[in-house]
Parts: sequence; C-alpha cells; structure tokens
Amino acid sequence: MHERELSLWGRRLVHLPPLCKLNPLYEQIISLRFRALYYLADECGEDVRCYC
Repeated sequence: MHERELSLWGRRLVHLPPLCKLNPLYEQIISLRFRALYYLADECGEDVRCYC
C-alpha cells in the first residue's frame, strides 16, 4: 500500500496513512475487496459473513 505525505517548503504538513479515505488508492482497494467477496459468495458458494 502507498502512503502519502504532503509537504510545503520541506516541512511535512499532512501524513496520509495507506487506508485513509483521503488516499487515492483507498476506493480502489475497498472496491477490489468487495469484488473478491462477491466472487467467493456467488461463484464458490463460500460463507463470507466472517469477513464483513
């Protein structure tokens, strides 16, 4: 996962952790997670309640 740092004139202003909603990759990771859960539930017949 990628974390981001916003800096101005060499000073760190904001540090965005990897799964912070402000991080651009957050939506992609969450979308991939739900697609994987749907696949396991629909195609493989797995019980995914323990992952939610």
